Amino acid sequence: MVDFHARWNPPLTVAYEDIKAGKLGTLISFYYRLNNPIWVPTRMLSWSKSSSILWFLGSHTVDTLRFLSGSEVRRVYSVSRSKCW
Repeated sequence: MVDFHARWNPPLTVAYEDIKAGKLGTLISFYYRLNNPIWVPTRMLSWSKSSSILWFLGSHTVDTLRFLSGSEVRRVYSVSRSKCW
């Protein structure tokens, strides 16, 4: 089950309304970035250690873009980086 909580995030609902009203012109691409402090997947959510960044945040990214665009995703590009301190 996917939690579609980004659809109720106030900045995203404003963006959705602006897109729907045509205030942003014709949209041809999206760039969407999600960040979490390292303690969220390592300490807060015990199940996430058995997961991946795509599983952990990817579903929210894809759904948010579908929501904002009102259409299906045609192509996805992703980069992951980690650094040990």
